[in-house]
Amino acid sequence: YENLNTEDILSVAETSCIDDKIVCIDLLETNFKESHSALNANFKHIGTSMVNNIKTLFSGKDILIETPEKNEPFYTKLGFEKIKGGINRMLYKSPEI
Repeated sequence: YENLNTEDILSVAETSCIDDKIVCIDLLETNFKESHSALNANFKHIGTSMVNNIKTLFSGKDILIETPEKNEPFYTKLGFEKIKGGINRMLYKSPEI
């Protein structure tokens, strides 16, 4: 990943492991030109694909995120549920393996 061209990056994510059962999405950003609200996006479902890849990478672990309220429908669609604590905290419960 040397000499990356920032114009070619569609999305980035940062995660951290809270413990051996829970992973936290600390950051998930999508290139604004290609976001769901862009008028002429060349790609669709970038954020959904990023979250689904995180689910795959951390299979068997629950995934926690604190996100602005306006993003809640996006995460609800992906199987996250709002939980108490934090600022708009949501949790994806991984299926039992």
